[in-house]
Amino acid sequence: MLRRRTKPVVAAKPNGQLWIAEDPFRGDRALLVDDDAVAPLSGDNHLSTALVDYLLQRSLQPSDLQDTTLVGSANCLHFFHQVNAKISIAPSDPNVAKSVENIRQRCSHSKDNKFEFVSPFCIDHHFVVVKIVFDLRSPDIFHEVSVYDSLIKGGRRNNSVHRNSPPAKYLRPFQQFIANFCSFGNPKCEVLLANPDLIMEKAVYRSCPLQQNGFDCGLFAFGCVLHLLKGLDVSADIFNQQHISKLRESLRTVFTLTDIGSDVPNPRELLSSSFLCSFFPLQSQNDYHEDVFLRLLADLPDNCNDIDAAPDDPNKALLPGLDDMPLNPRLGADPQPKPTTYRDNYFTSQFIEVPKEFEDMSKVDVAIDDYEESSGVRLIIARSRGTGSRLYFCASHVGCCFRDKFGRERGTVPIIYKQELSNPFHCGQPVPPKMKGRAPKKRVRDKLEESVDHVIEVKDGTPVSKDVIKAAANVQGVRASYNQAFRAIGRAVTKTQREKQQASFGLIMSYLHHFQLRNEDSTVRAESDADQRLQRLGICPGFMKHSLRHVRPVLSLDRAHLKSQWEENYGREGVVDKVATILERRWKNCAGFQVREVVKGGSQFDVFRPSRGASQPESNRLLNVKEQTCECGKWQEHGIPCIDAVAYYRVFQMKTMQYILDNHVSEHYKYETINELLKENIVPVSLDVLDQDGVTLPPNRTKRSSGRPRKKRIRKRSRFAHDPDKSPIVCSRCKKRGHNVKTCVAREQLEKQHPAELDLS
Repeated sequence: MLRRRTKPVVAAKPNGQLWIAEDPFRGDRALLVDDDAVAPLSGDNHLSTALVDYLLQRSLQPSDLQDTTLVGSANCLHFFHQVNAKISIAPSDPNVAKSVENIRQRCSHSKDNKFEFVSPFCIDHHFVVVKIVFDLRSPDIFHEVSVYDSLIKGGRRNNSVHRNSPPAKYLRPFQQFIANFCSFGNPKCEVLLANPDLIMEKAVYRSCPLQQNGFDCGLFAFGCVLHLLKGLDVSADIFNQQHISKLRESLRTVFTLTDIGSDVPNPRELLSSSFLCSFFPLQSQNDYHEDVFLRLLADLPDNCNDIDAAPDDPNKALLPGLDDMPLNPRLGADPQPKPTTYRDNYFTSQFIEVPKEFEDMSKVDVAIDDYEESSGVRLIIARSRGTGSRLYFCASHVGCCFRDKFGRERGTVPIIYKQELSNPFHCGQPVPPKMKGRAPKKRVRDKLEESVDHVIEVKDGTPVSKDVIKAAANVQGVRASYNQAFRAIGRAVTKTQREKQQASFGLIMSYLHHFQLRNEDSTVRAESDADQRLQRLGICPGFMKHSLRHVRPVLSLDRAHLKSQWEENYGREGVVDKVATILERRWKNCAGFQVREVVKGGSQFDVFRPSRGASQPESNRLLNVKEQTCECGKWQEHGIPCIDAVAYYRVFQMKTMQYILDNHVSEHYKYETINELLKENIVPVSLDVLDQDGVTLPPNRTKRSSGRPRKKRIRKRSRFAHDPDKSPIVCSRCKKRGHNVKTCVAREQLEKQHPAELDLS
């Protein structure tokens, strides 16, 4: 009889290194595998090159191949590097030396000119197949170089092999190997060595089956080589992942068996060409040892894990993978039975036969809790979309098909049970007990919120988790954990803040009315949508219409300065201290500048800045004193003389620093203007006189998309800002320079024809 082993059947390693240049199909000796080569079949592991070479040699006989066909082993790249590095390759085994010499003579002295080389290879833990058709006597040495990669889809627009790709690491050494090993001393040797990338000119990816996991590349490569050597075209649908998975399972089964009875052949005899080819559709044959393989499986003990275990020992588990995995249907294994499905009659009577409507999801949770308590079935929330939709799954069975969908119909308010999106059937085995028999947590979200409200009413201060747990147990009869109570407090605080915020919007209209009465000549505007949600709000106090003329024009008003911050500056005159400090620093830094008049008697000057290291090379700026503009853009932007303007007054005009402060700094930076700005004040509105209108609602929450805004971002000021005619940017609408079609003045004119309703003038 047969028994299962704890380790695969292995053969002893041969004496000496396995010579990787010999043809796996025509080698003078059979390849052998050991424990390390077979072990990756168990689990999701990559196969070894030794096992792939072993399967290649078992799949075909030497008589099945043409004389012009060469088959390389999976790790022959190492031998290529040895030959190319001119390392001694004389093997100690005379049979191996004879095999190597036969390959060399076949390539260099054969009457046939064209050879076909097919080989799998492994680089970076991934198997790839190459098919190379070459002729050493032809002017065009390489006729075809095809690469089959189970991770790359062939037939693409650009399917050439990149020069830095893993296949290139194999093809270049192969070309050099052909020159050194097969055509040494030939004129072709010089051609191959002179152009190392000659083989890459013909290298292309071909269509082949694609793997669906990350560890079956070795068997995919084995299947591609098998079809190529049979003379079949390899395409994407010639076999698939299912065929490879069945082959892997059967190989693991065969290598896990051993021969104990004398009347049964060795299981390794099953690894014949017919057996290995039977797993591929176009290679399928019926003459493999099907009866022997079925006898091996039938004679296995039901409860035996190793040779010494008794067949009837119930405590010994079966070997993982052999009894649990589905066997190949070609071998006669019965398909796994489908799990039984039954209808949940109690759920049907509660929700389907008598349709119900729920006000919100809290009512649905109450109904689900009653169902769980009565039926003993545990439901979990699989997906929830706010307060309008919820999907429940069954958590009492493994892989259960139960689905329970609640939601609103389009345009309706009540929540109903959606029968067309539900499946009130159960299947699968019961879930094993977990957490040492502790019962699962219940849904107590809405009940705890009521407990939080109760704690807020009866106790001063902020509620804590301990108080909520006690209130839930005494008032609601619910046992809650600390985390559940803590999260319930957070939700209650957020809800309270949201309600206060919504109530504050009801005071806006009343505030605008009182503000306009108390502040004369003020302008207020408010816009709302059809749902009375506030969209835009604008307030312009009356005093600002008179005071803003003393402020430098800005893009936006960032903050308001109160009078108390400027109280100590009352009565002062001249430029503010910050601007004076900036000009003093520029006065010191412009000492070495040179100023040249562009046109004698004109207002334009060239200011040359000397070099101050690698970060500040020499440069020049064009300055217009009459218009107070500079090519750097700072003078016309801020109203403060830039460093080029300060250099003009110091070097060319020979003026003093005080002259610049008194005559060429904008009035907006002087204390007299600030005093005029803060002369008037806003009359506040007391919140006690405001009334709720009960109509105005807050605007809808909108979240700004992440990233830098493309259109309205603050751009760097161009050096052509003061002279757009020199800008390289040309508008396609008006054909003018300095702007594009998005910022064209025609758009501004269109907006002037349709002014916005918000008026802040």
